Amino acid sequence: QSVPLEGISAINVSYHSDRLVLGTSPDNTLIVNEYFKKGVAPSAFARISVGGGRVTVKTGTRFMMVWPATRIEILLPAGWGGSLQLSTISGSIQSESAWRLSSLQAKSVSGKIQLEDVSAGMMRRSSTSGSILLGRAAGNMELSSVSGSVKVEHAEGLGSFKSTSSSIRVNFAALAGPVEASTVSGGVRLN
Repeated sequence: QSVPLEGISAINVSYHSDRLVLGTSPDNTLIVNEYFKKGVAPSAFARISVGGGRVTVKTGTRFMMVWPATRIEILLPAGWGGSLQLSTISGSIQSESAWRLSSLQAKSVSGKIQLEDVSAGMMRRSSTSGSILLGRAAGNMELSSVSGSVKVEHAEGLGSFKSTSSSIRVNFAALAGPVEASTVSGGVRLN
């Protein structure tokens, strides 16, 4: 499925038990590719709505006997710089592309969040039982994990980093404000 992004400033993507992979589209459209293990009814595919400068993508109607999609590709134009919200309950969120966004919120209950290169005015990423792994991250960061590690290879900006039962490691290339880091039963390393 595809949606033209002219006049769109926000995209919200919400799935249940699927792996979300963020990539680049060839033109100024949002493209959603869903790959299922078995054939499914058309109602199992994403429901997409557009209104008020926002695109909302939600999991289609799935019944207990329907296999979850193995992979969901969310393809955006490389130059799109709006607000992006991604969430999945029991899947991971991944991207190897570079993103320059006004804001990014990524949430997974039981999957890791792994993004290679993101710059955003505000970044919120949270995972309950998965790690948060970022290559390059720039902006105001709020990263939290309950039972997974938080790791940023190349950070620029400021932020808050929390983990309940694992380690936090953030390598700063440039600071732009206060930094807070806390863990209950893991180590903290800020460079």
